[in-house]
Amino acid sequence: MFNHLCVGAVGLMLLSMGAVAEKKPITIASGTQFEVSVVVDTEVNPDQQTEVVLDPKAVDSGKLSEPLPSYCLLNTTSIVNDKHLALQAGKMVCVTDDKRILEAQLSGTVDTGLNCDSCTDLKLSAGETFTLQIDSEATLNLQVRADGMAQE
Repeated sequence: MFNHLCVGAVGLMLLSMGAVAEKKPITIASGTQFEVSVVVDTEVNPDQQTEVVLDPKAVDSGKLSEPLPSYCLLNTTSIVNDKHLALQAGKMVCVTDDKRILEAQLSGTVDTGLNCDSCTDLKLSAGETFTLQIDSEATLNLQVRADGMAQE
């Protein structure tokens, strides 16, 4: 009986260790390039920062500790300098297939290639695609639940 309990306990420990291994953070190396697409039509006000939501896809997944989850969004903030529109990377949030939420703060700038003369009506359309290369390493970590407990 005792042997059966030990074998069962070891089996449970191995299963839980496997589950922990699946929940490790995803590391994104400095210099990783992403193809980013505008999620919704967004009018950019050149006199103030405008938030633009992008859908990121890693161009070189070899610079990631593991592939990005299928569902990720990247929040960016508009910057208009010398009549040129760029987007400053911010928080990226991903949801895994098993419904875990991961998040990281990215550093980098998206060059939209868009210029304006009077800069009164800048518009980014859903589906427009740009490139982002991040400036420094980032880590997608599990988000803590509202009750303060780690996700399971």
